[in-house]
Amino acid sequence: MGQRDANLGSYGRSFADVYDSWYRDVSDVAATVACVLELAAGSRVLELGVGTGRVALPLARAGLDVVGIDASHEMLAMLEAKADSHEVHAVFGDMAELPFASTFGVVLVAFNTLFNLRDHDRIEDCFAEVARVLLPGGVFVVEAFVPPLPGEARDDGVSVREIRDDVVVLTAAKRTHHDHLITGSHIEIGATGIRLRPWRLCYAAPDELDAFAAKVGLGLTTRNEGWRAEPYDVDATTHVSVYRK
Repeated sequence: MGQRDANLGSYGRSFADVYDSWYRDVSDVAATVACVLELAAGSRVLELGVGTGRVALPLARAGLDVVGIDASHEMLAMLEAKADSHEVHAVFGDMAELPFASTFGVVLVAFNTLFNLRDHDRIEDCFAEVARVLLPGGVFVVEAFVPPLPGEARDDGVSVREIRDDVVVLTAAKRTHHDHLITGSHIEIGATGIRLRPWRLCYAAPDELDAFAAKVGLGLTTRNEGWRAEPYDVDATTHVSVYRK
């Protein structure tokens, strides 16, 4: 295992206070819950990067035994402040160094959270740890974007995220293909000044994730474009991939 990943905690410091308002509807939580319920079949579920509980709390309300891990004290504080936070057992830690035994039927990493790890070595470490904590027959579910090919700079530049009477939020991002990085910042401009919310993603293509999984004994069983089993094809920009131990 490598050195603990400082990038994981920095994301939480940047976004914990706005995460629920900005990202509440960023993905189909109802479909996520339905899919995980079917895969879990009553077994324990671990969410990597549990954050404020956007996915974990609905999973727990659906009757699952849910554990979550996050490297951000700020994110976990937002989760703890919620009335039903007791329904999720939340732990501070690094998703590439899991402090758990082999007790989970499903491990879930949603909405690009896997790419918050600093490099491919740490992503490989994460796959190895997931394989270790999964029960035999358990599954690792990864939701992520499909990176564009070199030369396609769809994420480069500055765009407008939000305009309100009192604030403008811009997003600036730059991709470097040779090291699989997207570096960016959300820029809030308001009456009281400017606030920068920096972020960084180390992305991997689906075939690269498949290789990381195979290396630790996890085999791809299904890949769809989304949580409702939308077909995955060459034009897909996202994927939900299920790897079985």
